[in-house]
Amino acid sequence: MYDVSLFVLKAFTRLIISLGPTSYCFDLIENVEHYLRMSAKRGVEFLKSVAEYYGKAGGHDSLTNVFKVTGGGDGRCIGEFRVAKSHLNAAGTLHGGFIATIVDHVTSYALMSTDSHPGTSVDLRVSYMSPAKESDDVIVDATTLKVGKSLAFIDCVLRKKSDGTIIAKGGQTKYVNFKK
Repeated sequence: MYDVSLFVLKAFTRLIISLGPTSYCFDLIENVEHYLRMSAKRGVEFLKSVAEYYGKAGGHDSLTNVFKVTGGGDGRCIGEFRVAKSHLNAAGTLHGGFIATIVDHVTSYALMSTDSHPGTSVDLRVSYMSPAKESDDVIVDATTLKVGKSLAFIDCVLRKKSDGTIIAKGGQTKYVNFKK
């Protein structure tokens, strides 16, 4: 059960609630909510399963299949990837669009580890600070700053593993209020 996504569990909870107030429904809700609370405590395994799912999803999301979660939970996601030739721009450095994709995904993973819906991007921002080249190992660290009623705010830093040089800083604001 630990590889089931948080989003699916929350959707399941909403479905149960829509069925009506029976004791069976309330028991199911309590079990799902218990799992949701526990998922934050097992954040790393949860984050690994989410990252693996998106890496295999196909389309643009599959670009993130190189990202490996190494830590996190409770609003944070830490991981790394090695810069491949396919990640480079014409100048031979890590492409800004690839960096933005990593920021988008890893901040979403961090948010999901807070027991929140993954949300919808309202604002995605990236400041590029120094280049990374092919075969560089990059550490990505995303932190959820705040989850409010409607919006969540998440920051992210990408660094070279070899010397800690900041490659980029970014983050996003996400809309998370999908209750009816």
